[in-house]
Amino acid sequence: MDIQGLRDKILQLAIQGKLVEQDENDEPASALVQRIKEERDKLVREKKIKKPKKLAPTEEEEKPFEIPDGWEWVRLGEVGLTQTGTTPSTKHPEYFNGTIPFIKPADISEKGVDYNNESLTELGLLKGRLIEKNSVLMVCIGGSIGKCYFTDRDVSCNQQINTITPYKAVSNKILYYFMISDFFYNSVLKSATGTATPIINKSKWDMLLIPLPPLAEQKRIVEKVDELFALIDELDSNKEELLEVINLTRNQVLQEAIQGKLVEQNPEDEPASVLLDRIRGERDKLVKEKKIRKPKKLPPIEEEEKPFEIPGSWEWVRLGEVTIINPRNSFEDNKEASFVPMALIDEGFRNNHTSETRLWKDIKRGFTHFAENDVAIAKITPCFENRKSAIMRNLVNEIGAGTTELHIIRSVNALILPEYILNICKTDRFIKEGVATYTGTAGQQRISKDYIMNLTIPLPPLAEQKRIVEKVDVIMGILDKLEKELIINI
Repeated sequence: MDIQGLRDKILQLAIQGKLVEQDENDEPASALVQRIKEERDKLVREKKIKKPKKLAPTEEEEKPFEIPDGWEWVRLGEVGLTQTGTTPSTKHPEYFNGTIPFIKPADISEKGVDYNNESLTELGLLKGRLIEKNSVLMVCIGGSIGKCYFTDRDVSCNQQINTITPYKAVSNKILYYFMISDFFYNSVLKSATGTATPIINKSKWDMLLIPLPPLAEQKRIVEKVDELFALIDELDSNKEELLEVINLTRNQVLQEAIQGKLVEQNPEDEPASVLLDRIRGERDKLVKEKKIRKPKKLPPIEEEEKPFEIPGSWEWVRLGEVTIINPRNSFEDNKEASFVPMALIDEGFRNNHTSETRLWKDIKRGFTHFAENDVAIAKITPCFENRKSAIMRNLVNEIGAGTTELHIIRSVNALILPEYILNICKTDRFIKEGVATYTGTAGQQRISKDYIMNLTIPLPPLAEQKRIVEKVDVIMGILDKLEKELIINI
């Protein structure tokens, strides 16, 4: 059960009278109902409120579940002064920019009410509607219908919000907790009209049923829900901290992997210097066969470009001298291929993507080309920082194209494992150094091909690459499982 599931379960127990024990010495809710009626009648006589519309009595068949003996089923309009907000004419600027917060649906969230946006003057309030402090506000229209919170000051609100100011015999907090329960939310939706834009008017809202506990029990329920919600918030906070630790651990694993600290070196491995000669030979062969263009000559690596020590059997190389960057494909027009927009590439440390099937002739122009086992790296903000990168696998006919916002890295005859390249591209070092090279305007900044070409990377022997990739996969699998358990179970 996730965090929201825990909250929902607590509210379900609360509204059914199962969260705290009943006390037979409590004044029953039936006496509260009478006191509420007396308070309401007094306010009417004193002309502080208008005489409310008489609501239909609650029928037995309307009661959705059993409640404790000392409780009563009541209609929402019976336990408080209900109102719907209204908006003063915007043609009168003197109505606005005063001291009374003017609340709109966007100002209400599960964390509270934002009082710091629009406001009314005293003159504007005469054209609006005063909602006294300790009222509960609920959005009554649209996709946010049912969203609510209580106020700690006098406010006004617009016509998309219904409000209830509870009478003294009812806790505003108990009303709030019951109104954010699944039971009440479902009642709102059931009574709403419209499908694309559901709306519940005040008369239907007033008729909604809600259980009323004794006043003493209301206090006990509020205290218990407050206590449990605070505990859940702490769990949620701890969960976020643990998830952050998991991500830090992932990066540490990758960093140790590319520094030669994750697995032991084997002196019998063919050294990376020999592997480097083979890669150069294979690439020169591809150039002679005119399968790729002759690559740009890259400058030698200076000592200050080497950010850390590597094992003696490894070599520092530039990524562009050992791979093919942004290759182009040649393929038959009427054959199917994979198409991968940015949205189908997962972010984070995982290596996941999906694809669509299209004819090659429809995607060969105006898109980035790739083939089976190529590494794709998002080059635009914020996708680059969010680690949108993956190995292109399970491609239709082993070929594909996708968003232009990718750089593609192709290994030469698999002499560098794509998984090892991807591990490098998921490290903090790769991301931070890439961000430092950004060009372009805000929101459209990118890393260049030159950054990928000139990146200095540590090259292990091929046998050690395999051991590194296997070890990283095992550790990442453990961390993924731990993360999933945290998200699902806390």
